[in-house]
Amino acid sequence: MAKGKRKIGILGGTFNPIHIGHIQMARIALKTKVCEEVWFVPDGMPPHKTISGVTSQQRLEMTRLAVLNEKKMSVLSQEIDRGGYTYTVDTMRWLTETYPDTQFVQIIGADTLMDLENWKDFDVVAFLCSFFVIQRIGTDPECALLQGEKLEKAHKAKIRFAKEKCMDISSTRLRMMILNDLDWKQYVPQWTAAYIEENELYQEEEKELFDQIADDVRGRMPVQRWRHVLGVVQTAEELAKRYGADVERTRIAALLHDCAKGYRGKEAQDYMKQYGVTLDAFTKQAPKLWHGPLGAAIAEKEYGITDKEILNAIRVHTIGAPEMTKLEKIVKLADLTEPGRTYDGVAKIRELAQKDLDLALLEAMKNTSGYLKGGNQSMHPDSVAAIRTLEKKIGGKTDET
Repeated sequence: MAKGKRKIGILGGTFNPIHIGHIQMARIALKTKVCEEVWFVPDGMPPHKTISGVTSQQRLEMTRLAVLNEKKMSVLSQEIDRGGYTYTVDTMRWLTETYPDTQFVQIIGADTLMDLENWKDFDVVAFLCSFFVIQRIGTDPECALLQGEKLEKAHKAKIRFAKEKCMDISSTRLRMMILNDLDWKQYVPQWTAAYIEENELYQEEEKELFDQIADDVRGRMPVQRWRHVLGVVQTAEELAKRYGADVERTRIAALLHDCAKGYRGKEAQDYMKQYGVTLDAFTKQAPKLWHGPLGAAIAEKEYGITDKEILNAIRVHTIGAPEMTKLEKIVKLADLTEPGRTYDGVAKIRELAQKDLDLALLEAMKNTSGYLKGGNQSMHPDSVAAIRTLEKKIGGKTDET
């Protein structure tokens, strides 16, 4: 691009609904001076998403209201006006032809970066614009950097990463919060929130609960972690059927067990403070265990889960508890034996899981205990108590025989 061209940031999306995370992305781009203005471009009929419950004009109006008082931000209705399926390559061709003296920068999230190669005619898009990538709190920056390097080499894409992160919220999660009457207004610009209330938007279920949660949880973690979660869901479902636990409740607990895994350090501490999560003295000193109690809080506050057993299964899946329900045992055992686990002894534990839930869980927790001792690490007191309880129960079974 020649020098002297004005720089415009393009922020596209379904905006169903738009939220303050989108506004933060635009502010970061302006603050970083990768562009002089940001144009929001609501999708018309995106080929990769199904938009239900609201019209294109309602999404457009919500977006306009969101940027009403924002400097250097405006809304472009071209994709909605055009009608039909909308592809970024078509929009970029139109933009560069209509505004030949402008250099365009696509402002995207790290989750979108991972999917860029699947865009129609991506090589053309990469020629017509550059990309400014903003990560959100809770996502893995290393995966995004590796993907950026790959795209630069393979497609000559011009990619720049923001140093600042935006908050962790998604439109999918926001729709669930609105539906369940959770504390959603903090995530939506004021006039957009009023529009949503006035028009009673997002008051109907879009999909089954599991599918709605899965759509959002997938975006909270790198692909390797998502594969693990799917493995835990599969294993937990099989164990629930074998041992007579409620299958759907077990699947939801397994799906959410690692939803807080991406939060570390101050990010995790701030999140726990926001949701009033208190930690015992041992867990405070063991950050690797924080995602259990934090995950339970997120499941309740952001996904509307009120089932105490599901919440507790998420909370104790890292350490166990002296007395665990069948569902809680299944989620913990599934976490330790899903197909991606390769540690010494896992094959034996999987065999035991087909015969005796308690015996398999005991063997798995003892294996963890040995691993921790080998690294000179202490075991949580509740883990020790859980092992003793299982030993006593299994001893009782043996006495009966």
